[in-house]
Amino acid sequence: MMNKSCFVLSAVLLVTATTAQAIVDAPSHMDKGAYGQSRPNILFILTDDQRFDDLGCMGNKIIQTPNIDKLAADGVIFNNAFVTTAICCSSRASLIVRDPRLPAELRGTRRDQMVLNIDLAPTMLAMGGAVIPPRMQGRDFGPLLRDESIGWRSEWFYEHTYNTQPPRRPIAKSEGVRTERWKYIRYIERDPLYEQLFDLKSDPGEQRNLATLAEPAGVLADMRARWERLGREAR
Repeated sequence: MMNKSCFVLSAVLLVTATTAQAIVDAPSHMDKGAYGQSRPNILFILTDDQRFDDLGCMGNKIIQTPNIDKLAADGVIFNNAFVTTAICCSSRASLIVRDPRLPAELRGTRRDQMVLNIDLAPTMLAMGGAVIPPRMQGRDFGPLLRDESIGWRSEWFYEHTYNTQPPRRPIAKSEGVRTERWKYIRYIERDPLYEQLFDLKSDPGEQRNLATLAEPAGVLADMRARWERLGREAR
């Protein structure tokens, strides 16, 4: 699993989240059909320390990113992209994919499915015609690019277990679960236990912690059960 990351793949695939970029170029004779019919060359260029909305194509009116904006206008934007092991920022991102081999009607469109940074490797392996190892976490999101109707995740497990070395102050270790509506965070080394629960439908800015209130007790119990199950499956 990776730290907060964003990947940009340009020419054949452009993927943009919060912090990194990767560029893919393909000869003109490969620019046809679904990407399963050809093998692109893939080059990664990584950047850091930028939020998902530091791009013009994501609504920023001050920062000018014309090159990425142009790629995004020809690509597919994922509104719900996340990292599974964020360290110094929240696990939120946006994902932009540009593949000139996609048909014109799919360019400049958006997807609401939840994609993760761990989906990038299996997606690029599939693009290159390689076998995805069974032990690899994540899924190929290529069918979503092509707007195919497939079953997709509705929940996923989050963990942050990295820590700093003295004299730096430690970062609290945490695990959690994200569903389409709810976010649950559990600080695993705190005694007494400290939890957070946010209703992203009514509180997208995560300003009101419902874990300490009585009314979402059923939801809290459900999210605790999901945390235990998904964490066991991830390990």
